[in-house]
Amino acid sequence: MKVVLLLGILCLACQATAEETASVAAETAPVPSPPEAKAVDDEFELKWPPGQAHRVALRVLANDIGESLTIRRTHFMSMDGRVEVSKNRKVIFYSLDNYAGQEYTDGFQYMVAQNGAATDVSACVDIHVCSTLQTYAVTANTDLYSFRVARDPPGKPDVATKYKLSKELDVLANDHGPGDCWLHSVKPDADFAIYGQLQFTEDKKCVLYTSTGDVPFMPLVDRFKYIMQCGNDALGLYAAEALVQVAVGGPQTQKQNIVAKDNKFRFKLALGSITSTWQLPVLANDHGRGALAIEGVAPSKWDNNGTASMNTAYCITYVLALGKPYNGTVITDKFKYIACEERGYDGECAAANVEVVITPAAVRN
Repeated sequence: MKVVLLLGILCLACQATAEETASVAAETAPVPSPPEAKAVDDEFELKWPPGQAHRVALRVLANDIGESLTIRRTHFMSMDGRVEVSKNRKVIFYSLDNYAGQEYTDGFQYMVAQNGAATDVSACVDIHVCSTLQTYAVTANTDLYSFRVARDPPGKPDVATKYKLSKELDVLANDHGPGDCWLHSVKPDADFAIYGQLQFTEDKKCVLYTSTGDVPFMPLVDRFKYIMQCGNDALGLYAAEALVQVAVGGPQTQKQNIVAKDNKFRFKLALGSITSTWQLPVLANDHGRGALAIEGVAPSKWDNNGTASMNTAYCITYVLALGKPYNGTVITDKFKYIACEERGYDGECAAANVEVVITPAAVRN
């Protein structure tokens, strides 16, 4: 009896010791720490027209490593331009009041901290500035719009069909040129009849597209071209031409039979690459009463790094062509496309946005 009791006491003691050991082990288990912050040097090349003030955002954190990085401060000895940290501590603005056209290099140092830590790391930034002089980049990009008309008079389908539509088209939003830009002329595309009326807004920044009221069929796609001019007395005048497509759908009282949804694609690119091509199946999440086809593709901003075009009526080809080896900076390009129902239905259309994000591929040892 005494032996059994003694063995029971020993077992309880061993169990308590094991529980205490497990408790201590649990309490002292290492907590994974965030990756060590690392700031990477940056180099920017800026080409500016002379005789103007300039201000540009330098996204120096794009290639840095760490969690919740913020820019603490900047340091420099002497500079032609000025640097300023943004309010959210994520971007550095570089500005010059009046660029005289000379070629020069500015440099500064910035300090970055991780998760509000007391210590920070630093990196250097080199900015090379030169004049564009006679090589101004003037770009007019294709524009796509999709609208639905209002019926006139409303609620009376027995009255002869008349449609009303009046929209200001900000066609210069994705264009770029030196100095100020404005609309010079607008004309129908030679290959298509146009059913809407075209005129400029008073400031010559937008095209006012108005339906004629009597159209032979609905829906329709109108196409026209415009010429924009940019510049001033000091820079000279520069011109570029672009195409505009306006998809006009049926009355707003009718059910929308086609739905085009926004798309976002993410791709990895190896460091040092200069060009790459991807296929974008944008119609995969769209739907209508029958098969859909892509009617047109256009950039949403003028400074895209790549181009998007229709490979077939069902797929968009995105081509990234960099002027120099890829350095790991995150690239974000934005486009717009119009999808339409194929023949056999009313040909209704809808527009959607496409965003392409390029990030560096993992480096293999």
